[in-house]
Amino acid sequence: MSERRSTPAERTFRGLRALGAALTPWLLDVGSWIFGGLIAVNLIVMSSLITVGPVDRAIRVSIVAFACALPLNVAGICLLRIITDIKAVGFDDLTLKAFQDAGFPDIDAYFPPVREREALRARRSNVV
Repeated sequence: MSERRSTPAERTFRGLRALGAALTPWLLDVGSWIFGGLIAVNLIVMSSLITVGPVDRAIRVSIVAFACALPLNVAGICLLRIITDIKAVGFDDLTLKAFQDAGFPDIDAYFPPVREREALRARRSNVV
């Protein structure tokens, strides 16, 4: 039986996936800094625009645009924080233990085996 050789495109995608997996923790840290910076700039610009007052239509539009962007920036930094905390705390293991302690019948059927949990965590990180 002959073994199929991988194409350059498949090797490239394999390499990019490995690079992405290696860079994910760093990207989460950088993302937190970026969202924090955007929130700070947003608050500074909005405070200066509010003190000017709604003199012109452009200022009103700017205030509304910055006010709409602020919740999205806060949501982004919260999501990044939740992702890193879920990894650090071991949310899946804590959930399984809590339901086992509560006496939930056949709870192991609802959770993947231990060897598959890391793959699911990586998939969850990629989706987010």
